[in-house]
Amino acid sequence: MVFTFENGRITGIGVWSNDRDGFEVSHLPSVMFQLINLEELTLINVKLKEVPLEISNLKNLKFLSLSHNLITELPQEICRLKKLEYLGLGWNKLTQLPNCLRKLTFLQEIHIFDNPLTKNTKGFLKELKKVRKLTLYLNSI
Repeated sequence: MVFTFENGRITGIGVWSNDRDGFEVSHLPSVMFQLINLEELTLINVKLKEVPLEISNLKNLKFLSLSHNLITELPQEICRLKKLEYLGLGWNKLTQLPNCLRKLTFLQEIHIFDNPLTKNTKGFLKELKKVRKLTLYLNSI
């Protein structure tokens, strides 16, 4: 686990496994969602199955990487992260993305490769005008 500090406040948290099989994070501590200055959250290869609804409390989040997990669905609450610039969701189990992602006007980079995306995604992605980098390979769309 890695923490990033700025002016005595936690601004970044990183948890990942370099082990091929990862390790399981059974739940995320509720205190994590009280860190209102958090700008970066990385949870890679920790067998995360769902994104907690409390993610919406992290109003200053700019970077969210949830790659190499077991996430099947993103909650609508993720769309309350109005400052989000980077969203990493590669190597998960997502079949669709919430339509409200188009409301994230600062979103510049999305990685959703190697997911079984099929539903309602292609047309929606065309609406993301500010996105500069989009990786989609190994998807069904």
